[in-house]
Amino acid sequence: MSVVEVFFGGTLALVCLAAMWSDLRSRTIPNSYCAALLLAGLALGYHEGALGGLGWHAAHAGTALLIGMALFALRWLGGGDGKFYAACAAWFPLQQGLALGSMICLAGLLLALSWIVWRKVQGKPTFTLRQGQPTYLPFGLAIGLGTLATFALRF
Repeated sequence: MSVVEVFFGGTLALVCLAAMWSDLRSRTIPNSYCAALLLAGLALGYHEGALGGLGWHAAHAGTALLIGMALFALRWLGGGDGKFYAACAAWFPLQQGLALGSMICLAGLLLALSWIVWRKVQGKPTFTLRQGQPTYLPFGLAIGLGTLATFALRF
């Protein structure tokens, strides 16, 4: 691994972990985290393949944003989750979209199972209402874990 790869990997890990912690703690992912991830992911795309690489990374981010918006419209994801997914997608060219999506889905499945078991062990209902709105599991955790796993498997 080169110094540049370590730098990019460290940046991805730090910002993803911060976003995951924020989502877990407050069910919000700050836009600044998404912006930082997006810009760094596009910079990685440029580093890997000049304008062509930048284009493929941007195409993946744009596609992921449309998918995230659709999932938000269906109320399957929160708005922050959709933006976080698009920002994470910027780290991979469009050709790796299926790999990223698969890892996020796998992480989401493991997260959901863990959530259900944890709530049952605590003797609490799986999903409850908070201020009249249902509480959902923080899917930013699955997005972050899936992204980090996909990035790690590149090497």
